[in-house]
Amino acid sequence: MGARPEQQLALNFLAAIHHLWVQHPGSYTVEESTDDLVPALAQMCIKALAADVRDGSPSGEQEVAIDGQLIQDDGAAVPLTLRDVVNKIIHGTPTLVEVRDGKVLLHFRNNFTGGRNRVDKWTHAWFSGTQLLGELGKELFKHKDSRAEKREWEIARLLETLGVDRFLPTAIGKNDYQPGQYSP
Repeated sequence: MGARPEQQLALNFLAAIHHLWVQHPGSYTVEESTDDLVPALAQMCIKALAADVRDGSPSGEQEVAIDGQLIQDDGAAVPLTLRDVVNKIIHGTPTLVEVRDGKVLLHFRNNFTGGRNRVDKWTHAWFSGTQLLGELGKELFKHKDSRAEKREWEIARLLETLGVDRFLPTAIGKNDYQPGQYSP
């Protein structure tokens, strides 16, 4: 079998975005915007694929460790699994993208504001988007043929033609970023 057509296209789009991101080391804030479809499309793709993996794979297959940490309310940091990450993507809000050493790290904050019956007591999480993309491809059986590769390069060329500012959010100056600042 293999990824459904919409999953394959989403995986190709995210791989193209990843290829472009790794060429621009730095830290970037993520803000909701209705002015540009490109960043919104990347967020929609990753959220849709996360939901497909969470709902389509047996939970035992989702126990793969993902580089990153989940920060709980009490400040404790715990390691993450694929299942944790897809849940945080679905129930969280992206806040920061860090690009360093050829890898993309994604930061999310918890959308839930509190209450007596609160079950999920995390405040924020960060994880390797690079590793996540590879695991999503494995879980969804991404096509790895010349046609898929050609599509990724066509998407990357289109995004390059649109311009870097279309897929990169606002950069944070190297001296401006403090760990945890954008992941409350």
